[in-house]
Amino acid sequence: MEDKYAPLGGQAVIEGVLMRSPDTLAIAVRKPSNNEIILETSPVKKNSLSSLSKIPFVRGIVALIQSLQVGFWALNLSADIVMKDIEDEEKKEKLEKNEMVSEEESKKQFEQENNNDKLEQKTKISTYSKEKHGIEKSKMSAMDRILEGFFMTLSIVIAVGLFLVLPATIFNFLKEYIDNVILLNFIEGVIRITIFISYIVGISFLKDVKRLFEYHGAEHKTIHAYEAGDELTVENAKKYPTLHPRCGTNFLFLTAIISIVLFSMLGKTPDIATRVVSKLALLPFVAGISYELIRLAGQIKNKPKNLLVKIAYILSTPGILMQKLTTREPDDSQLEVGIISLKATLENKNFDKKEFQESLI
Repeated sequence: MEDKYAPLGGQAVIEGVLMRSPDTLAIAVRKPSNNEIILETSPVKKNSLSSLSKIPFVRGIVALIQSLQVGFWALNLSADIVMKDIEDEEKKEKLEKNEMVSEEESKKQFEQENNNDKLEQKTKISTYSKEKHGIEKSKMSAMDRILEGFFMTLSIVIAVGLFLVLPATIFNFLKEYIDNVILLNFIEGVIRITIFISYIVGISFLKDVKRLFEYHGAEHKTIHAYEAGDELTVENAKKYPTLHPRCGTNFLFLTAIISIVLFSMLGKTPDIATRVVSKLALLPFVAGISYELIRLAGQIKNKPKNLLVKIAYILSTPGILMQKLTTREPDDSQLEVGIISLKATLENKNFDKKEFQESLI
């Protein structure tokens, strides 16, 4: 098969995979009860930020904002699909055990409860046996949106507290004993990276997180297979690694490294609040640089002799190795989910390898 290289991205979600091509989002989620794969597709929405997505360094900030928005949407949708499936199974079991209700009445009652659920809009579904039926799509209520905003805000507050406020507090304490600003920032950066690694290791023991990391591995293997020009099959995807240069884990690690250099420019800030605010102001620049590096590093297979690509890949190596913590080997059923999601984003469109590379360098 001819080698193709599309500007693809994705992430693992609850029992599924989100994939994104230049014009299409697709999320495939496997229902626990019967192995059906629910497939949702959506066009990539163009907005005021889209015009900035081709400007070097600025596009990294745009990509970060859009990734957060899409990521929360995908996680919420996958949670809705899985939770509804679990609830439906519980309802079904409860009705089957109720001897006071006839078999016909039980069926009618179960169907009525399903029809009264939140899911209203029809979309497509692919089952494990590749049969297609209709499903209903979750429609967010006002309370759902309020809760989503609350949890998003809470997540940001916790992240700022762990990765900015806590290291800044330690920095403020150590500056009384250490005069070298570079050394202080290095120590602060090491603390930030240690917190990040400890957090990943800690959550990796959770059963649901292990499943998420397996789907993360399925996402990477599927994209590797496509970039190599292989036919998108489970057997082809299995032979590729779970690590990929263009990954959020790599982005976060690079952000931590680059911030050590940029934050050194702040010198010895007078107090914790000033340091945290100053760091927040510099974060867009850090994100912009990190994004450009992972875009370059992602071309290592196609431009191994390009000096910029080689440098970016070397700088990305620690972040790529970090993916050993955030990915796991997926099973065949998880790879199938990743492949279905990816195929849905492509829609028989070929993204020319040369055109994509020229858009990067």
